[in-house]
Amino acid sequence: MAGVAAAVAAVVTAAVAGVAAVAAVVAAAVGGVAAAMTAVVTAAVAGVAAAVAAVVAAAVAGVAAAMAAVVTAAVAGVAAAMAAGVAAAVAAGVAAAVAGVAAAMAAGVAAAVAGVAAAVAAGVAAAVAAGVAAAVAAGATAAASTAAAPAAPTTAAASAAATASTAAAASAAATASTAATASTAATASTAAATSTAAASTAAASIAAAASATAAAAATAAAAATTAAAAATTAAAAATAAAAAATAAAATTAAATTAAATAAAATAAATAAAATTAAATTAAATAAATAAAAAATAAAASSTATRSRTGAAAVRVNRRAPCHAERAHESCGEQRHLQCSDRVFHHSSLL
Repeated sequence: MAGVAAAVAAVVTAAVAGVAAVAAVVAAAVGGVAAAMTAVVTAAVAGVAAAVAAVVAAAVAGVAAAMAAVVTAAVAGVAAAMAAGVAAAVAAGVAAAVAGVAAAMAAGVAAAVAGVAAAVAAGVAAAVAAGVAAAVAAGATAAASTAAAPAAPTTAAASAAATASTAAAASAAATASTAATASTAATASTAAATSTAAASTAAASIAAAASATAAAAATAAAAATTAAAAATTAAAAATAAAAAATAAAATTAAATTAAATAAAATAAATAAAATTAAATTAAATAAATAAAAAATAAAASSTATRSRTGAAAVRVNRRAPCHAERAHESCGEQRHLQCSDRVFHHSSLL
């Protein structure tokens, strides 16, 4: 029985050692799986982060380039529009001023020429009329004097005629001088008025040109303000796009992390199930092995007991056949007396 107990203890010890070895193997497998999962998850997270960073960087660079192009084009367009508007306004103002001055000068010259011609004609006509009238009056006076004094000497008549002629000439000269002076004054006054009007017209034209230039400058400033507002809007849109890209990247990272966590949980559950199954199998195997060992030990003990009982019977009656004689026939020996050292061997064969 001591041998049986020792055999059973050895079997149980071996089974326990086997279970411990299986547990160690399972623990090592679980550790390896966990390390591999950690490495895979870390690499995946790093790859996703790098990809998201690259995408965001490319998007930001593209938006910046687009904004720069838009702002450059807008500034160039505004500058071109301002230059064109100012040039056109200046050209129009200068042309209008030149045209106004030319028209005023032409009108003034024409009016002056007409005034001088009219004054000359009026002066000549008045002088001629006055001279003729004075001569006629002097002649009439002289005739009346001559008629009234027929007895006057010839010398007196000649003197009277000379006096009348001198008076008529002086009167005609005075009349002509007065008419010429009046005509010249009128002509000068008219020319001055015409020149003043022309200057006023030219000043008005220049003021209109300056006003048009100011309006063009205001239009250009408004266009620049509009371009600046467009650039601000584009910048805000770019900022919103960058924020959207960042949010998308964060969402992708969160989804990736959740997927990795789910995969890790699934793998852990699978490993735990495998560990449980392995432990169950090992325990069942150990139990079966222990049971088989116990059964073998019990069978060996029973066989040993029967063999000892048979050997005692042979020693009592040497002619009695062995209880396992048929088994001995297989090796050509008929009695245990002839193969007593093989009793237990043949008993084990039964």
